Order: sequence, then C-alpha cells, then structure tokens
Amino acid sequence: MHRWRSLLAVLISAFLLPALAGCAVDQLYANRAGASTDIQERLSAAISRNGFRHTLRSERDDSHHFDTIHISVPLDSLKRRHYSLDNLLKEVGRICALPEYSAYPIFIELGANDEEDRLFLREALLRGAGEKANIRISAAVADNHIAIVVNHRDKPLH
Repeated sequence: MHRWRSLLAVLISAFLLPALAGCAVDQLYANRAGASTDIQERLSAAISRNGFRHTLRSERDDSHHFDTIHISVPLDSLKRRHYSLDNLLKEVGRICALPEYSAYPIFIELGANDEEDRLFLREALLRGAGEKANIRISAAVADNHIAIVVNHRDKPLH
C-alpha cells in the first residue's frame, strides 16, 4: 500500500510540476510583453503585429499626456482591402474601446484620397470600436494614413 502511495505521489509530481512551470512562464511573458496598460504601448504593439510602420510622438506637460500615433497605409493594401489592414483597424478600435480607456478623449483621423477608401477605413474601425462617446473618428481627403491622438492625464478620472 505504501508503495502505491509513493508511486501515486511521483505521478502527480510528474504532471503537476510542468503545468506549474508553464503557468509561471506564461505569466512572465504576459508581464513582459502584452500586459502593458498604457494605451499607446498597446496600440503600438497591435500596429507592429499587423505589419504596419508607424511613429509615436508623446508630448507631456504638468498633468496631461498627448500621444500621437501616425500609421502610413500603403496604397496597394488599401485598394486591395488587405486582411492585415482590416485586422489592424478592428484591433485598434477594440483597444480604444476598452473600459479602462473610457475616460480618455481619443481622436482618430482616417486619410484617403478616395471616398470609397475612407468609408472602408471608417467601417472597419467601427467594427472594432463601436459607438463610444470618448472616440471621435473623422475621415479626411489626404494621403493614405491613420492618425490616433490620445489625450490623458497621469491617472484617468472616473
């Protein structure tokens, strides 16, 4: 009987230890990479993950932060309605619509020369963001780009 208990303990240890180690590794990656609570960092990671080049500019004063992200949209990606552009817009919308950012005024400008392209960009973004009171979306006749401006304090007011 004692031998069975020892064997059972060894088997449980053999299965339990790798599972616990896996949880620790997952938590380490979550803390290091994707768990940032800064909206500009989440947006930047999503933009890079979808294969788009972008610039991030941050302006700070006493209590306000103005973060601007500018994304260049290649014309062929826009004209072909490439899935990476659609995924990017949905993910940007989803991030901006997260409850933890509801106190931040977010302005998104969609630039395209063609009316049909501007409508595509707007519809794809709205699929991710929905109609949130803090998110303003405009479409402009301009070179193909997406500009996201987030105005936030050191600590959001709720």
